[in-house]
Amino acid sequence: MQNKFWLQKYITSLFAGCVGLGILFTSVSTLAFDPEDLATLRRSRQCIACFLFQADLRGENLSGASLTASILSGADLSGSDLGAANLTGANLTGANLSGAILTGANLPLANLTGANLTGANLSGANLSGANLSGANLPLANLTGANLTGASLRYANLSRAILTGASLSEANLIGADLSGASLLESVLGIVNLSGASLLGANLTGADLTGASLGYANLTGANLTRASLAGANLPLANLTGANLSGAELIGANFFGITYDSSTIFPSGFSLENQ
Repeated sequence: MQNKFWLQKYITSLFAGCVGLGILFTSVSTLAFDPEDLATLRRSRQCIACFLFQADLRGENLSGASLTASILSGADLSGSDLGAANLTGANLTGANLSGAILTGANLPLANLTGANLTGANLSGANLSGANLSGANLPLANLTGANLTGASLRYANLSRAILTGASLSEANLIGADLSGASLLESVLGIVNLSGASLLGANLTGADLTGASLGYANLTGANLTRASLAGANLPLANLTGANLSGAELIGANFFGITYDSSTIFPSGFSLENQ
């Protein structure tokens, strides 16, 4: 058993490194998943620390399954049902979860680096402290999801739904949130430096103390948003709507704006 865990650790590290370097495996027959683990999962939906590297789980019904600390790197879970599943600390590096159902799933501290979550339903999911760096989440539903302290560096969240989501202290450096819905979301002390929020809806969002340096907020809707103490040096606010926004203590040094940019009534950049 001990040797198995060492093998899991080695393969997972190797796979994560290859994903980070954009390298794909062409032959991994000697590194296949454990058939016994797969059988256990399908039979009981309980498989702690299972080795399911590159397993084919497309369309599987795994709702409520317990996969804590399991290795699912490169696994194909597209269209699968993982609603309310426990994936705490699981490794899903490079996994395909496109169109998967993960409503109410528990994924704290999970590794989803480079994972494909296109169109996945993660509403109400717990992703606190998870690593989603470079993950693809366009059109994903993250309504009410908990992403506190999560890493989403350079993740693709274009047109994703994050209404009411909690992203406090999350790392979204360079992330693509163009066209995303962040209505009433919590983004306190979040790092959005260099992120694209082109046309994003941030109505009523809490961005208190957020870092938005060099961020692209062109055409973004920030109506009634709180930007108190936020830092926006050299951000692009062309055509952005900040009517009714809270801007006390915000840093607007070097921002780009034009006649279509709407600031709160009585607000003057000259007083900043």
